[in-house]
Amino acid sequence: MAVRPCRWWAFDARETASVALAAIVALLLSSAACRSAATSTAPLESVSVVVGPYVGDVGPDRFRILWETSDPVPTHLSWGAERDCPTAIETAEPVTRHDVLVSGLRPDTVYWYRLEMDGGGRESIPVRTQPDTPRRIRVAVVGDTHGTGGVHARIVGEILRENPDLLVHTGDLSLRPGKREGNVEREFFRVEGPLLRSVPIYPVLGNHDGNGSRFVELFVRPHGVGEATYYLVRWGTLALVALDTNESVEAGSTQGLWLARTLESLAGDAGVVFRVVAMHWGPFESGSGHGSNLESREALVPLFERYGVDLVFSGHDHVYERGTVRGVRYVMTGGGGGGRRKPHEVLGDSWTEASSSAPHHCLVEIDGRELRFTAREAGSGRILDEFHVVKDPALRGKR
Repeated sequence: MAVRPCRWWAFDARETASVALAAIVALLLSSAACRSAATSTAPLESVSVVVGPYVGDVGPDRFRILWETSDPVPTHLSWGAERDCPTAIETAEPVTRHDVLVSGLRPDTVYWYRLEMDGGGRESIPVRTQPDTPRRIRVAVVGDTHGTGGVHARIVGEILRENPDLLVHTGDLSLRPGKREGNVEREFFRVEGPLLRSVPIYPVLGNHDGNGSRFVELFVRPHGVGEATYYLVRWGTLALVALDTNESVEAGSTQGLWLARTLESLAGDAGVVFRVVAMHWGPFESGSGHGSNLESREALVPLFERYGVDLVFSGHDHVYERGTVRGVRYVMTGGGGGGRRKPHEVLGDSWTEASSSAPHHCLVEIDGRELRFTAREAGSGRILDEFHVVKDPALRGKR
């Protein structure tokens, strides 16, 4: 029986190879399209700024601006000594968290910056660099802003009128996610926006601020401290030590050891006139909500006294209280607007010298070796408390 040539097989093989090649090309094109889609950015007109812009750090020769967008887009910031911001800083990589350092600047000089989100430009915003050796320093202090209702916004407006150089926050910005907190983080930046876009904020971690990871990203890394939730800031003759009372502060703990080294170094620094510590839950508080932090009293108070700390700020209870213990002034300032549905009151103790349950903020004014402190009620501007400290250079490092 004769066998016929299998012509159909030769034809089918060629066709199959062609189909396979076409499939491979299609697959490669599809992969390229996927890669392109993964790195593409949303149309600029559909992107919004959801956090910031805010000042992350200010020095004599620099400032840092941060903001976050709803979708990944390239970073574009314009800046200059003139309001029209003639110099541009751009990065092509699309990101949602934008971080721009402007450096090589002159001290004690007003510069301007502007976000270029939609090509049409936005409002130009001023920032003043630190003086080389600032004699006068104005520090606003507020705490426990929590939910951002009218009281918080009113206090922000009052602080703005005082034209501070920096803002200290004693914790509970409410960075912790969840139903109980709501979307307070974005609300915090919305309400604080008029202040934080020009004034650097140095907060401490509160018990309503999560595990610290977001806190570090927002407030610690921008001024180059690292990953810890406690840090040191120098502003001229002022040394500000920010502590985390959610972590152990005992003598042998990592934070306790760091604090002892830091305070010892500051005590021997002739350039430091005033040493200020900020923490969320303080060692001397008689508020009805929480009372004193006995762990910090045992571990920290001896260090404060040994190394000449002048002033300790705390919050946690939503009230104002000030007292002096063995030469160290302790100020609890938690009246930034949070917790109005469950108000706290000051119960008073042997160290209590002044107190109020009114919402408020504080202002520290340093002029050379003099410090003036004022606590004002929100809305009325009524003075709740004030004191005046003059440091004798002959007594430096001594009580």
